[in-house]
Amino acid sequence: MTAAIVTRARMGTDWTPPDKAEVLRWLAELDRLLDVAAAAAKGRYGVSPGDNPYRGLYVGADELDQLLARAPALPLLADWAAAGFEPAVEPRLGLSPLQSAALLVALASEVDSKYERIYCYLHDDVTRRRPTVGLVLDLFCRDGDERIRGLVEFAVSSPLRSGHLIEVGDDSSRQLPLIVQPYRLDSQLTRLLLDGPDVDPRLTRGVRLLDQALDIDELQLATGTATQAAAAIRLMEVTGRLQVTGGDERVVTELATALAGQLGKPVLGVDLTAFEATDDVTYLLEREAHWHGAAVVVRLGHHSVASWERLLRRLPMVLVTRREVDLGLSAIGFPALEVPLTDLATRRTCWFGAAAALGLGLSVDDVESLARTYRLSASEIEDAAQIAAISGALAEQSAVVERASASSRALAARSMGSVARQVELSHEWDDLVLPQDTTDQLRELCSRVRFETEVLDVWGFRRASVGSRGLHALFSGPSGTGKTAAAQIVAGALGLQLWGVELSTVISKYIGETEKNLDRIFTAAKSADVVLIFDEADALFGKRSEIRDSHDRYANVEISYLLQRMEEHDGVTVLATNLRSNLDTAFLRRLAFDVRFPFPDDEQRLLIWQRVYPVQVPLGADVDFADLAVRYRLSGGQIRNVAVASAYLAASESSLVRARHVEHAIRREYQKLGQPLGADLSVRDGS
Repeated sequence: MTAAIVTRARMGTDWTPPDKAEVLRWLAELDRLLDVAAAAAKGRYGVSPGDNPYRGLYVGADELDQLLARAPALPLLADWAAAGFEPAVEPRLGLSPLQSAALLVALASEVDSKYERIYCYLHDDVTRRRPTVGLVLDLFCRDGDERIRGLVEFAVSSPLRSGHLIEVGDDSSRQLPLIVQPYRLDSQLTRLLLDGPDVDPRLTRGVRLLDQALDIDELQLATGTATQAAAAIRLMEVTGRLQVTGGDERVVTELATALAGQLGKPVLGVDLTAFEATDDVTYLLEREAHWHGAAVVVRLGHHSVASWERLLRRLPMVLVTRREVDLGLSAIGFPALEVPLTDLATRRTCWFGAAAALGLGLSVDDVESLARTYRLSASEIEDAAQIAAISGALAEQSAVVERASASSRALAARSMGSVARQVELSHEWDDLVLPQDTTDQLRELCSRVRFETEVLDVWGFRRASVGSRGLHALFSGPSGTGKTAAAQIVAGALGLQLWGVELSTVISKYIGETEKNLDRIFTAAKSADVVLIFDEADALFGKRSEIRDSHDRYANVEISYLLQRMEEHDGVTVLATNLRSNLDTAFLRRLAFDVRFPFPDDEQRLLIWQRVYPVQVPLGADVDFADLAVRYRLSGGQIRNVAVASAYLAASESSLVRARHVEHAIRREYQKLGQPLGADLSVRDGS
């Protein structure tokens, strides 16, 4: 009987579709019963629906007498034994004999359309082609009392309906009494009984059967992760639950799938972000897992635990979550296995493997440089290599390592576009005019980043290091002294992109919004592997003040939160400010470098004047850079403004850039600043 097979599916054991011969045997038994019922119907109605074309349009006197003479609630087959049919029942399913029989009656019309005509005859109504609750009661109840009690077995709370095994009623019949309402098998149950296991079409947008033939040893995991995974398998054998979290969603999902496959069950992948957390969807998902006898790999979106808690608690599953989000899953029995980002050795292996698979001619030195420079995940390295291969087919003139570097930079920073702006890298080391010690500090900063993996991981200093895991540098000095240019040069030297944080998109007057904006920035930057620059950093990193009112308290909370996020951030951060003295001392303690950018002296200004005009600019002989450097105490940025303005003045006259153009541009620069011509501008800004 149908019930036995449905039960095996619901109980989560291995399920196989019924043999078609078995289905035919069930239907043959049903045919014998329906043959008896047809004879009984002829006796009850006296005439078949087809014999009188007007039957049902009116009630004649003879029919009325016949109806009044019939005992109330009398089943069509009051003598159960006469039919010689009793459905087998699997007790674990919780279905009664009547409910089990109801499934078979509905299945019959899905297999052969003849049953629709038979049901019309038994209903005494050619419009009622589907089985009804009343028909099942007529066929399988022994007497009137049992028929009345049988109505309860089709109530909303019954296993048939609460278990979504049948669908009762339709749009045209929902207001009718239950006894005359048609019903049908749930579409997934019908398909499983007739076609074999597959995913419910109502769930295909977020559910699929996964290929779990992955070996954990084949995955590109950081050192030690495979050992942790082995421990996680032993834990899963006891609890049936695990949370796998990390920054590389593809690798995390592959590991979760491999771990779920260790339970010896089919693996069902579920993306909960594709569904609304309704009771119906929750039940369909739960039932799908039971019917496949599957371990479930679930991708859980942010803030979904409360909505899906019932589902999470009831199924054996492995959850895939983002590392940056703490969803409190340990509280409901999900221990966490964190998949760290790839280490240097793993990145080398990934680059060698991707290069070999795609035919990229990367040398050992190329791979070493790429692995050290870009902290990409395993899947990102595969993507970067593929992009480099495709771009190489379109532009053969570029070196393969340059293409790989370009694709790596693009992939590393793809999450930054919504939270910051990319700063063009337009400066080189020769553009800097700074004291030697300042330049040395910048070069040391670059070396610190390049050899971070070797010193911290290979040489073991990471275990001994405390505090922030990132590298944070302060660039302080008056406006125009080269802080942003230096950040561009550092990023370029490291082969990384530079992204600037817009304070207007961060600071909010609404309580808590500034922290949310900062969280978005650091979360994106954590996986982007970029240099992050906070210009005018004193606006965000200012000193905490004595609490006099609620505004002070919340301002201090923002600063404390920023301190915490900097402590956690493991990338390169540059804080640029004109007002170093306004910074909170707690930030200064967390800095790896404190680089001062002094106002240029006469000699440095002369170098800046000599370098600021491109070689293509037609300069007049009367332009005396030495004289300009001594007479006007301008910063490097201000000198650049003057050079550009003087070039426009000369171009408008179709002339060389002459001294009068430069003097005019200098006068405008002083006017902008509200200072008299020749004033010492170095005293305007201080650090």
